[in-house]
This record gives sequence, C-alpha cells and structure tokens, in this order.
Amino acid sequence: MKFDAVSRLVQTPPMNSQLLDLFRAAVNAADPLHCLPPHLDLDPSRPVWVFGAGKAAGRMAQVFEQQYAGAYQGLVVGPADQNPGLKCISYHAGTHPIPSQASCDAGNALLRELARVQPQDQVIFLLSGGASSLIATPPDRVALSELQNITQSMLNGGANIAELNAVRRCISKVAGGRLAQACAAPITTLAISDVTGDVPADIGSGPTVSNPTSNAQVQGLLDRFQIQPSAALREFLADPSLQSRQADGDFRLIATPEQSLSIAQQQAEQAGLNVLNLGAFIEGDANETAKVLAGITRQIHQYNRPVSRPALILSGGETSVRVTGRGRGGRNVQFLMSLAESLNGLSGVSAMACDTDGVDGADPIAGGAIDATSLSRADQLGYPVRRAIEDNDGHGWFAALGDAVVTGPTQTNVNDFRAILVQ
Repeated sequence: MKFDAVSRLVQTPPMNSQLLDLFRAAVNAADPLHCLPPHLDLDPSRPVWVFGAGKAAGRMAQVFEQQYAGAYQGLVVGPADQNPGLKCISYHAGTHPIPSQASCDAGNALLRELARVQPQDQVIFLLSGGASSLIATPPDRVALSELQNITQSMLNGGANIAELNAVRRCISKVAGGRLAQACAAPITTLAISDVTGDVPADIGSGPTVSNPTSNAQVQGLLDRFQIQPSAALREFLADPSLQSRQADGDFRLIATPEQSLSIAQQQAEQAGLNVLNLGAFIEGDANETAKVLAGITRQIHQYNRPVSRPALILSGGETSVRVTGRGRGGRNVQFLMSLAESLNGLSGVSAMACDTDGVDGADPIAGGAIDATSLSRADQLGYPVRRAIEDNDGHGWFAALGDAVVTGPTQTNVNDFRAILVQ
C-alpha cells in the first residue's frame, strides 16, 4: 500500500515514532484490502457492474479485481496522482478539492456507463470521501466556474463538510441520489466514511442515497456565506421539479473514522498508554479546537486527570479554517500550530495531526508533528508561530522545521487523525 512510504520518512527530531506508528495503524485499518472483501457477496450467474468515486476508489477497485473471480465491468473515478492498474474497470481522474472540467467529464462518463445497466444486473458502487469534487457535474444551466467559486468561497469562509456537501449535492447532475436514479438496477454502495457521524448523504455528497437538503436550504447557506448566485443558479434552485428525488438501494459502511480511532487506541493501550479517546465528532474552528485540547492536555499534565500520565489524547472529525492569509496550509497543520502556541513549550508533550488521505488542504502533505521545542526552533529560524498562524501557512512552517508528515496518497480516507502524547 502506498502508505508504506511513511516508514521511509527521514526521522528528523523531534518527530515521535510512536505517534507515527499510531497514525499508520489508523490508516491501515481503513485499507480496502481489509474492509472490502467481506462485502463482495455477489451472484456470479448475473452480470456485475462496478462503479465508484472518491480518493479510495482506485484502491477499492483494485482490491475488488483481486478478490472477485467472476466476470464484471465498470468505471471508477479517483485522483489523477493514482494509477491503480486496473484490468476490467476503467479509471478516470477528477480533481479535488476544487472541481475541474476533468471532474465534469468523469461524472458524465459515469452517467453514460450507468445508462447501460439492465434491471437484472448487479451494481456495486465504491464510494469514499473526495467524490463530491472528483465527479462534480453541475446542471447544464449552471457554469462550472460558478461551482468552483462557490466551493472555494465556502472552504475559505470556514464552512464545515456538512454545509459544503449540502450545497454541492443539490447543484449537481450526479450527487444527492441522482446517480442512483439514472441506474435501471438497484445499487449496493460500499462506503468508506470521511464525515462526522458517517451520514450517508454527506459521504461524497451522496450520489446513491436520497438527498435530505432542499434547494431553499441551499439558498440559505449561500446567503450565510455571502455568495451571490447567478441568475441561472437562482432559477435552478427555484424550480421544484429539479429537487433530488428518493434513491433506493443497499448502503453499507465498510470503514469509518471511529473504527480507525479504536484501532489506534488499542495499539496505544498495548504500549502502556492511558488513552482519552474523544471520538470522531470533533468539529469547529481549527484554532479554537486547538485551545480546548491544549486545556485538556494541561489538565492531564498537571493533575493526571481525566487520565494519568503517560497519556494519549485521540480525536478525529474535521475542523475548519477561515482563510485570511496567503500561505499554504490545511486544517491539521493550522490546528497543530495553534496547539503549539497554546501549550507554549510544555515539557513532555508531543502531538501529530494528519489527514488520513495523505493530503491536508490542497498540498500533498498529510500534516505535521510538534513537541516542546517546536516554538523555540521556529523562533531561531526567524519564523514565529503567530506569524504563520495569521498567514495560514502551516505547510510552510512545518517545512521550515522539517516536521511535515508526507505519506503520498494513502488510497483511503477516514477523515482526520489527531494524537497528543503527554508523558
């Protein structure tokens, strides 16, 4: 698996190998090789179609081809930097997090292939996070550039994933159940969740499940983020006949953020750490979340409560960042910089925060690591953390320190992994 690249990282002090091992365990728990095969209960006497979209789609299709002995055909869409080398399933590339013409072409290709399915056929859809952008296909009357601007504005404005996907699944020809509606046979969706609460409609903007969001709610979100829709988009959102309809089918979660955190917790406890697992529901502003977790860290460090040292604080979910600077970054490195600032060199504490897909923000950097020396080393380099926080330059700051975590594409995606070690 591509994630093995993490073991070849140059281990520059103070990157904590124990935290790196825990991150590896969390990612490997969501490897399709482990979680997909138990769900391939297909009837070999009936035609099989395999479709899919997301950052794990290539790996999922690869595992399907390794495990399934019958005949099949299909098409999956994933990132351009992956080459799964598929035999009978076509692979198309889209872009993430901002959709492109390649994303539209991929979404339309899926629709064309789905149109070939017959009612008696068996259809598998391999879904994972990232599908929202990778197959983003706006309605004919809405320009791609408008969808791109909406996505960028909401990301920069601090929208959480549920808010962003609520908009994306309504302004689409494929999301919000529309892919399922284009298929003559029922679809069995095998999903790797990257969203808080594992809400099916939020995973990849729900191409195969019913859409719970009304167009009026979308308009309300656009208003809240001060996005002025075009006349074409206003007309689209005002037309009740264009609301997503119900989508039927079998939806199965095969890997979740909670499962990956549990695996990391088990490994940490076996190593003698007392684990405080805050779960996979952590949301909110990255800077503010860091301050809260810094407070919990200090409580453990000084009073051995709510768990005693040596302790590990685990959390998942997805924070958000309001972008006001011009730097390069993502929510995990923004969180870590604010955590380092709040801890102010607290001895015996190290932390790691990474996106399990290997990409934090838009750069191929999974995240980073800090310890008690991070602030002083940054000061010595002439790049104090406060300046980097204000400029949203987490990737630049961690690159300067030599403490960025670079894994390459992990080919799975179960949201963020955050671990704070208190010794």
